[in-house]
Amino acid sequence: MGLRDEAVCSICQEEEETSVHFIARCSATMLLRRNILGDYTLPLDQLNSIHWAIILRFAKASKRFLQPRGQSGLRIGPILWPQRWSALHPPRR
Repeated sequence: MGLRDEAVCSICQEEEETSVHFIARCSATMLLRRNILGDYTLPLDQLNSIHWAIILRFAKASKRFLQPRGQSGLRIGPILWPQRWSALHPPRR
């Protein structure tokens, strides 16, 4: 079904894949985190002070939430909003 048994970060393969790891500590997104969130790693107490729109910009820029490429080589669409994606981008025939 495509679900993974392990909880290791699929990007860096170093720690458990959690939202805190992704936003605050993942080594694979260090430079992006520095550019958008202001530091290479973030302490937990600092996460509450970051506006949600900035965290959303970080998540979008990371491209972490895009599905893998399909057989055509094109990205299929975001995992977070598949129903909306389908409505906006109907399959080609």
